[in-house]
Amino acid sequence: MGTLFSYSIISGIMLALLYMTYKCFLSSENQPRFNRITLLAIYGISLLMPPVLMLYKKFAPEATYATGNINIGKIEAMTFTTQAGSEISITSILLWIYIAGLIVSVLWTAFTISRFYILARSGNAEKHDDYTIVWLDDTRFAPFSWWKNIFMTKEDKEDDLRIIEIHERAHIENRHFYDLVLSQFVNIILRYNPIAWLMQSELKAVHEYEADQQVLSSGCNPRDYQFLLIKKAVGQRFPSLANSLNHSKLKKRMTMMYSKKTSTARKARVLTLVPAAVLALAFINVPVVSTAINGVSATTVSVSTTDDSKGTQNSAPEQKAENKLPDKLPEFKGGDKAMMNFLMENIHYPKEAEKAKIQGRVTVNFKITPDGSVTDVEVMKSVPGLDEEAIRVVKSMDKMWIPAYENGKAVTCTYTLPVSFKLK
Repeated sequence: MGTLFSYSIISGIMLALLYMTYKCFLSSENQPRFNRITLLAIYGISLLMPPVLMLYKKFAPEATYATGNINIGKIEAMTFTTQAGSEISITSILLWIYIAGLIVSVLWTAFTISRFYILARSGNAEKHDDYTIVWLDDTRFAPFSWWKNIFMTKEDKEDDLRIIEIHERAHIENRHFYDLVLSQFVNIILRYNPIAWLMQSELKAVHEYEADQQVLSSGCNPRDYQFLLIKKAVGQRFPSLANSLNHSKLKKRMTMMYSKKTSTARKARVLTLVPAAVLALAFINVPVVSTAINGVSATTVSVSTTDDSKGTQNSAPEQKAENKLPDKLPEFKGGDKAMMNFLMENIHYPKEAEKAKIQGRVTVNFKITPDGSVTDVEVMKSVPGLDEEAIRVVKSMDKMWIPAYENGKAVTCTYTLPVSFKLK
């Protein structure tokens, strides 16, 4: 589940930047078919980019754990100290919340689909060649289409039935239903991200612009059509998976009807999505962001608790077991490779030491507590001029660890990290 959560974070970052670019440069243009294709392309890029990045990292050449003049030595777990209490990281809590939201989204989608089937069975079906009109007794609903079904009430017969039918058939003929299925899938994966919901709303608006154009091109009087839209503005509509006649703000739809079609030259604005995608990739690969995503990916949904019946963490005595390894060693979130990458990106050869041609191996000793914190950082083997940098980078790894476990309990473990500084 941690991998899925990290996937959603990468996808959400990509989706957010691309959507904001689209909103700034393309959303107001009268080109519904072109904008629809663009929105679908944004969905595709946002969904495919995370696995592409994962494959790239998988097949990329292995790093030689060194940063120019700095080599990272072998990491060794030396001693550990047990402590009473429990370890539930913030990342684990967020992961549980994400899973809960995922389950709610799936259940809500299933409930919405079941409502469609119930409505379809409760109405009178009138079959046509490529679609079916379902006449509903419930007059609360505005006309809408779902799959190859057009749902209308008996009151709609009193209005201009031909116009309504042309509008809803446009949704079916243009296969807008498949777009909504894709957008709903993204909403399930990115339920916590408001951009996903804005994208779906934008896609539905584009669907309405496209259907409006088809109605007007059929010879319908624009004023008569607009009057019908105003009349049908009231009424229930489904929040997802259906195209309702009264979706979106009517004022914007009417404005779009009278605006000129976008010229071919202005369609070149779609190229602004390229730098937006590059910016998103650059942001995802920022060391702090990349490390956080790797940490999320390594997080599991299991929570280990300990028996605190003998006292609290503050009152319970520590039990030391020198030179003994715990059952499960501490692990940097994202694994050893993520830790090495973090060290390579954050350690810098001190300028003064480089000028003075100081080199050597600094051995740093530190403890990883049950909540993943780094404490008691000290230098076991000192090299004057280099100690401060080694200590600094170790302290910057605070909260980036999965703690050690002994007999199912989160324990404090002491680690030794040798760092070799060598001049070329």
